Order: sequence, then structure tokens, then C-alpha cells
Amino acid sequence: MILVTGANGNLGAAALAALRARSADATGGSRTPGEGTRRLDFDDRASLDLTGVSTLVLVSAGYAEDDRVVARHAAVLDAAVRDGVRHVVYTSLTSAGDHLGFALAHRATERLLRVRGLPYTVLRNGLYAELFGALLMWADDEVESAFGDGALAAVTRADLAEPRRPSPPTPSRTPVASTTSSAPRSPPRTWPRSWEPSTARSAWPSTGADFSTRRPDCSRSSRR
Repeated sequence: MILVTGANGNLGAAALAALRARSADATGGSRTPGEGTRRLDFDDRASLDLTGVSTLVLVSAGYAEDDRVVARHAAVLDAAVRDGVRHVVYTSLTSAGDHLGFALAHRATERLLRVRGLPYTVLRNGLYAELFGALLMWADDEVESAFGDGALAAVTRADLAEPRRPSPPTPSRTPVASTTSSAPRSPPRTWPRSWEPSTARSAWPSTGADFSTRRPDCSRSSRR
């Protein structure tokens, strides 16, 4: 069974819906569960029951200080090891985003994945297009972007939520990049400062997510 955390959030809910649309054996977890989901509160270790879960889709628990986010991720990964989860998929950040303020928690979580000894897949997601869209503003009869003529590469949550089939993990220290994706790749786009409202929808790029898949080197992890 696949379990998606953050099932009441934007990305988690979309990922769970996409999996169910493909008739996958999938459920969701949330602090405030609804019908067809289970309670999972990263701040309450007693609630972290992953019995029967073969693949855990760990949606990053952001919107908190870095140390709290990392502690939450550590708690659920400990539960995954305890309950026999066979694969963890983590929604991380593109490697081009290391300069961003919230990158630290992502990189710390990737290290936790390496030392926990579970096979894992890191999804190096780009910045959400919806975040950029929230910064758009009307100016007379045009839509303006706060980024002016700057080049942006963004991806919609719907694209990121679409199930993809990465290459099988291999016993290697070097991540195996997979180009398999159900969505076409698009190069970074430079969006105009303004466009007519009728053409705004066509300006959003449709991109896929990069994969970094690895089976941990357990002998190396045991020394840390």
C-alpha cells in the first residue's frame, strides 16, 4: 500500500487523488484526517503507525522552523524503519535551489534518508507556479509580475502530483537519474512582464520532476 502524508495539503491531496485515479492501492495521512485517510501527526510519535505501508510518499512538512521540520521528518522516518516500509519517496527541492532559505531542511532530510538505510527516491521539485501566480497583480488592463523580466522556471502542483515511475533502485553510491515521466519536459521560460488575461493560462509551463533514486550503502551508514 502507498501512503501519502499531508493528505489535506495542496500537493499531498493532489498526489493522493492522482494515485487513486489510477486505481492504486493508496491512502493518505494527516493531522486532521478525513474519510479514507488515517491520522498521522508528525508532532505526535504515537500516531505514526505505518503498518502495512510498502511505499511512503513523504510530503515535506514545511511552514515551521528548520529544526522542527527536520524533527518531524526524522520521526516519520523512524516509524518507517520500525514498521517495515520498503521505499520512501520524498518531495525535496531542486538542486538549483540551495540558495533558498528553506533548502536547509530539505538537505538535512535527504541526509536522514541516507543514514536510515531505507531505499528512497528524492523528487527534486521546482518552485510551485502557484506561488508565483499569487504574486501577480493587476495594473490597468494588464497582469504584472513582481519579477519583471526575470527568467523563472516553475512547475504546477498538479504536474508534481502526477504519478511517475522512476528507475528501480540500484546498489550504488551514485544516484541514478531517471528521465521517465508521464509529463513532457519544458525548458525554463522567460515570462513577459505583462500579458493579456486571455493568454495568461498558456504562459504557464508544464514540466516534470527530476528524480534521484538510490539504495543506501548500509555499511557506510552504520558508521555514522
